[in-house]
Amino acid sequence: MKEKNKEIATFKIAQELGGLELLDAKYEKQNFSRHSHEGYTIGVIEKGAQQYCTRRYAATTLP
Repeated sequence: MKEKNKEIATFKIAQELGGLELLDAKYEKQNFSRHSHEGYTIGVIEKGAQQYCTRRYAATTLP
């Protein structure tokens, strides 16, 4: 029996908030190659943890 996908992501743009981009995601395990963003990001972790690396250090964020 095939296991149901436990990862889901929904992206939308809130025009009423000046075009703010919103991502609501639930990841079991997600890996991104090293990259950068043109703007700032605000994240909220409700459950689990996030690990990330910068040029200077590696860190884990918790809820």
